[in-house]
Order: sequence, then structure tokens, then C-alpha cells
Amino acid sequence: MKTVILGVTASIAAYKSLELTRELVKRNIKVIPILTPEAKHFVTPLSFESLSSHKTYCDFFAKNESIIHISITNEANIIAVVPATANIIGKLANGIVDNLLLGIIFASNKPVLIAPAMNKRMWKNPFLSLNVKKLKSHGYHFVGPASGALACKDEGLGRLEDIDIIVEEILTLIEDKKNLKGKKFLITLGRTKEYLDPVRYISNDSSGMFGLEIAKVARRRGAEAFIIAGYTDIKIPSFFHLKRVKSTEEMAKEVIKSIKDVDVIIMNAACSDYTPKKVEKDKMKKERGDISISLKRTKDILSFIKSKKEQQLIVGFSLDTKDIVKYAKKKMKEKGVDIMIANPVTTLGSDTVEMIILNQKGKVNRFSKMNKSDAAEKIIDIIASVI
Repeated sequence: MKTVILGVTASIAAYKSLELTRELVKRNIKVIPILTPEAKHFVTPLSFESLSSHKTYCDFFAKNESIIHISITNEANIIAVVPATANIIGKLANGIVDNLLLGIIFASNKPVLIAPAMNKRMWKNPFLSLNVKKLKSHGYHFVGPASGALACKDEGLGRLEDIDIIVEEILTLIEDKKNLKGKKFLITLGRTKEYLDPVRYISNDSSGMFGLEIAKVARRRGAEAFIIAGYTDIKIPSFFHLKRVKSTEEMAKEVIKSIKDVDVIIMNAACSDYTPKKVEKDKMKKERGDISISLKRTKDILSFIKSKKEQQLIVGFSLDTKDIVKYAKKKMKEKGVDIMIANPVTTLGSDTVEMIILNQKGKVNRFSKMNKSDAAEKIIDIIASVI
């Protein structure tokens, strides 16, 4: 089990660190909460103990079984300061150790992640900028701040980064398998839309979640991840290289432009197979009665990749209602795919997935229902074993 020391300082955003605790515990990560004395004005030790099932530490001089600021660092994989005030950043940068959290950080040789949260003018203060620059030069990691509504009713850069992004940064820093360093991954995800008129379109229920989980795992393992996304139901973190597209034709153009620049191409996007021969300029009126729409095939992106690929590993997805393995094998052979992931249609829009992974040597791996983040780990394990 991985262990995170969670440092909480006196920011109005301190309540969000309770959500962070919950999210880390859900991922089977042990959380040891450390509150500065001032942080207790915003959140209580009991709240963290309830969510983490671990004692919360606040005081250098409380009675403990050991020298706490030394012993506690031995079991940690990372120290995350969420939220981090200008005060704590300034003290860290200038060697001031006047509370337990600072003592733990100074006594530790583990990675430190800092998530600032403050007013926009404080974030832009030149002294703070110098302190952040100094800490980064010494290997401290920063995530955020984000831009948006602030507690003081201002708008701007300074709010705590989204919790899901902070979680992902923690997972990346504590990942032991860095077996994809130096590799570049291109992942397509989401769904395309083929418009019939300005209002109606042909599409599907793909949310983009599975592709995003695959991209996250690749990044945690050290890969540089490039995403080409259609329409999605999920937010794609800003740390990815992201290109948005609307139609299958746009998706094809972007993939083609990127082929030579990457080592692995994962075609997870659910692209429309058909597009209307004619797109109506105005909205079709129901007064027209029944209508027939002529469709034509969209560009087969995987087949085109086959004709252009060099040494790239190509991963395709096959989704069907019946004979899943049969059609996946056929598609794999016709399109020159190295690894094919076959899914039933229940995967679309779901938090879980059943999958069958096939390779060119005829090996078939079957996986029963699991959440998409675990399935992404399985897929990246197989990719890492062959590149």
C-alpha cells in the first residue's frame, strides 16, 4: 500500500483536502493527515481521522510514541501540501521550520507536491514568484493553481487545482513502473458527430472515459501522451497535449499528421462509420413528413494508418453485439493492428468494461468486468511488454 502524507494549511480551500483524502483512500492509498495549527480554524482533525482512518497530527510537541517528524517520513511515498498558502511556500523556500508540517518536509527525502491556493494578487506577488521558482529548482513539484472564482469574490488565477488533477499528479509521482519513459503515445478518444443539418447528427454513446484512463496510465508510466478527442462527457486535464475534433474526417486528418511523431497509436475513439452525402443548410422541418437520408462511408482511419506506419505499435478497439472475438480477429487482420481490444456494446458510457485482448501471435486474454482504470493498467502492461 502506498502512503501519502497530506499537509493541510490555513486556506479557505482546506475543506477540499477532505475530498482529496476520500479519493486517495478509495484508491487504497494510506493517508496520514498533518494540519498546521492555523488550519484547524478551517477544518478539524476529527474530519480527517474519520475519512482516513488514521490519526491526524498537528503539534510538534504533542505526546507521541516516537520523534514524529522523523519516523513518519519513513513510511511515506510522497508529501502533498494541499492547499498550500503563500506563508507555507515562503517558509519552505527560506528554510524556516516552525511547525510540524515544515519539520516533516525538511526531514524527508521523499517527493513533495505543492498545490497553491490564494488570492490572485498574492499569487502574482514577486516575492512569492521567487519562492516558487526556488522550490522548483530544488525539485519540488507544483500543481496549479487554477483560474476561476475565488473565495473573495474575485475571478482569476489562484484557486486550488481540481481534486481529480491533484490525485493524478500524486499517482504519477508515486508510480513505481516507469517503463515507458521516452515513449510518445497518441490516444484518440470520445465520439465524433456527423451532422445531417445544423441540429441533428449521427453519433454514439462513447464518453471518452476509457481512452482518458489509458492516457493517464501511460503518462504515469513515463510516456508523453498526446490526445485527439472528439466529443466527451469527461474533462481532459490540461497536462495532456490535446487536440479537439468534431467529425471522423477531422479525426483522420489529425491522426495522419501525427503518425510519424509517436511510438504507439491507440485508436480508442468511437468514430462514426457513416456520414450523410448531403448536409442540409437549414433545419429539416417535420412538415416534410418521412424522409430518406443517403449515407456514405467515412474514412477508415485504421486502414490508412496501416499504409503509413513504420515502426509504430498500433492498438485498435472492436465493439460488437455478437461474435465479438470473430469480428475482432477479422478486423485485426484486415487493418494490420498489433493489439486489438474487443468489447461488448455495454462498454459504451459505462464505468466498467469487459474486454478481450488479442495480439498478432494469436494470444487471447480474457478479462471479466472491471473498472476502466484497472482495465487501462492491463492494456498498458501488455503494450509495455512489446515495445
